[in-house]
Amino acid sequence: MTNSYESHPSGVSHEMYPFIKRLLSEGKRFNEVTREVAKKFSISGKSAGYKVWLVNRDLEGRPVGRDRGTHKVVGTSLKTILEESKSGAAIEVFSGKESNLYPHVIDALKKNIQGKNVHLEITATGGKFSKEMNKSLDNAAFYFVKSERQSPDIMGYVIEDESPFGFGISAHQAQNHIVVEVKNESISIADIYQTKRYGEVFDAKYAFLISTEPIAEEIRRFIAERPSVLQYQYSNGIREIVFGELDPKSDNLHFEDFG
Repeated sequence: MTNSYESHPSGVSHEMYPFIKRLLSEGKRFNEVTREVAKKFSISGKSAGYKVWLVNRDLEGRPVGRDRGTHKVVGTSLKTILEESKSGAAIEVFSGKESNLYPHVIDALKKNIQGKNVHLEITATGGKFSKEMNKSLDNAAFYFVKSERQSPDIMGYVIEDESPFGFGISAHQAQNHIVVEVKNESISIADIYQTKRYGEVFDAKYAFLISTEPIAEEIRRFIAERPSVLQYQYSNGIREIVFGELDPKSDNLHFEDFG
């Protein structure tokens, strides 16, 4: 008996393969395809991303990320990925791993904090900070890291001139903490609260929530009705989370203002 289904890679069902293939042929971004697959087949985003990667590799006709000149493409059109791959360039697809984005976010943030003494490092390791970072933590933050084994994706600090009275009176250099959460999908309400918690735990003057996707309309409406969700307690007053949309190909950040 002849099988009416297309052949497909192991790990991708007969029903899922043509669905993913159609989305790829439409030139949709990897993140968009992953979300649609996760929603339609009720699977996790991580699992959906892996299956999309498998189908993409199958369509290319060879393994991804090998041969000559391997480079990464993050958050770009899969149609472009396929075309570049066929031309001879080997592609390493960003298959749902947020960790691949961390260096891009650090580079983008440093470009936006030019002229200042800034230190940023990847801290999504459950408390494994550099000696320099550990030294910058106060006792409460240090206890949190060691006991909870939780930390932002990226953390650091910036050295800034501050004056308690304004107008440069009694100015001194202050070491102000930075916390950063990174998402390779649309920002959720839970992501906002997670960033808010880290901002307060680490007494961060700057708390960033960075995504490769635009902020969804439902999140915008939620913030409009509950603007205090963006605020967190800082030792020198109330601060607000800063949202950014990352273009990983250019390491450019577009900041969103809800003020």
